[in-house]
Amino acid sequence: MASGSGAGLDLGGSSRHNRSDVWQYFKKDGSRNVICTLCKGKFAYHGGTSNLRDHLQRSQSTVYTRDSGQPKIDSIMKVQKCSPARAKILDNLIVGLTVHDLRPTRMVEGRGFQELMEYCEPGYTVPSRKHISKLMFDRYTSGKALLTDKLQSDAFSLSLTTDIWTSSSTEAYISLTCHFLTSQWEYVDCVLATRSFPDHHTGENISSTIKEVLESYEIADRTVSSIVRDQGSNMRRATDLLQTEKGWAGVNCSAHILQLCISDGFKNNTSIDRALGAARKLVGHFHHSTLATAELYKQQSQMNMNQQKLKIDCTTRWNSTLYMIQRLVANRWPVSAVLSDTTITKRQDCTLDLTAHQWVLLEELAKLLEPLEVATVFFCTERKVSISCILPIMHNVFTSMDSEEGDSASIIAFKTAVRESIMRRWSLDGIEPDSPLVLAAALDPRFKSLKFLTDDLKQSVREELLQRKDADCGNPTFQCVAVKEKAPSETPPAKKKKTALDILLGDDNDSEGSENDTELEEFLLEKSLPRNSDVMVWWNMNEHRFPNLAKLAKVYLGIPATSASSERLFSKAGIITAKHRNCLKAKNVEAIVFLNKNSKFLNQ
Repeated sequence: MASGSGAGLDLGGSSRHNRSDVWQYFKKDGSRNVICTLCKGKFAYHGGTSNLRDHLQRSQSTVYTRDSGQPKIDSIMKVQKCSPARAKILDNLIVGLTVHDLRPTRMVEGRGFQELMEYCEPGYTVPSRKHISKLMFDRYTSGKALLTDKLQSDAFSLSLTTDIWTSSSTEAYISLTCHFLTSQWEYVDCVLATRSFPDHHTGENISSTIKEVLESYEIADRTVSSIVRDQGSNMRRATDLLQTEKGWAGVNCSAHILQLCISDGFKNNTSIDRALGAARKLVGHFHHSTLATAELYKQQSQMNMNQQKLKIDCTTRWNSTLYMIQRLVANRWPVSAVLSDTTITKRQDCTLDLTAHQWVLLEELAKLLEPLEVATVFFCTERKVSISCILPIMHNVFTSMDSEEGDSASIIAFKTAVRESIMRRWSLDGIEPDSPLVLAAALDPRFKSLKFLTDDLKQSVREELLQRKDADCGNPTFQCVAVKEKAPSETPPAKKKKTALDILLGDDNDSEGSENDTELEEFLLEKSLPRNSDVMVWWNMNEHRFPNLAKLAKVYLGIPATSASSERLFSKAGIITAKHRNCLKAKNVEAIVFLNKNSKFLNQ
């Protein structure tokens, strides 16, 4: 229908022509003719509109009536059929809704959704559940092809993370994510698979599944550098098999090891164990008593405190124990006031209050655990945290566990146990110069000074970098990470003996070295970056200055510090496979998780 702007056309210069309603449907064609905008018919015009009005009443009666001179409401509200192009857009938007918001495809069959679409787009026919599933799989197939091309064209070296999880319907899934640095030093993490894993969770089956997933993406063996996994014996077995067969280094999840170290501190510590047990029982009382909780809020308000519910911990997340302690200690007096009120608390429950010694012990424990919690959160939540941060952080954590004057016997025992566990699990007393954790720190402009190592070990690390930098790794880089086994006949290079002048004057740094030696020395002489600097930005700006070291940096700095990215998939998968969707097929779960987690990457 023509718009009302047609009435503003100049048809002879007189404004009276604009007063007639028929000019909404005609436009001037020369000085003596007009054209109907509805049927494109040409009519004579001699200053009057009678013939024009007769045409509208005779041929366009559905639009124009003589009585009103305005369009009929029925014609305006008439349902227009949705064009195929627009219907396709709407179909894809519905697919996006199911993927991004994790909605079931059966949503399109719901009465409320159909009424909404009928109101918003009356001429649109809502597609069937089967059609939406087909479109989703088409998007999954094209997205996987796009990711395959991206990995082959822009991934210099890949690092993987993996984990296993069981859904509410007791169906096991294995996840696999990959991480790499692009040619522009942009950190990319994406999901490769979330597959059903009905087989026994043995190392052999895990390694076979990982190889199948990588083959589906046509990923060359030599492109993979490492696999980050937890300390499970089956996961360790799988990465050991892959390292032997493919040369892929197995890297421990730093968050999982830290969890084990802190758990070791809690073990065999009677005082702490009893204090935590009493705290859990006390918090449990408030969680099960609505009356006690209501009175707790009342006491908090009277003491000018924020109303806070007490927290209970989870045994598999040590930091939840810290949060429980912090919340309980902060609300010590409101809690004690509720327990002492016999009108609220039963007589047998009044003894739930902690002893003065236990309150003091929990306060000391909370202060001790806070830096460990910062390390855990840093490892798990920072998107660009690579393994280069692990050893510097854990060295400081190890130092913070030194006993201090005034520490109670329980705190000293906890610190000692954690120190011993850190030393054992991270092998701080036997760090190898070819460890990926050490080499990553050496290539990080923030930690390249390697303050946590002895001078002799620093020199060994530099020699290891030179050896790997000189090696022809090319684009395939697994050889740069895997621990190399020396041939039986191979003898280590003889160390240069120091002369008397070397002892008196120090090492001769002015002697002429190779070009690669010079590159490494220039890198080491660079001023270290502040800790809050973006390492990837620095390497992107300085890659041309250190081209050989940059190749190694793309390998090691692209390895994540934890396998948290795989674990986070299970929170998504848990929503997808909730009780009301526990019959969802495994292939649907994989497609939805893939599209949901890779949405930003696929939409670029």
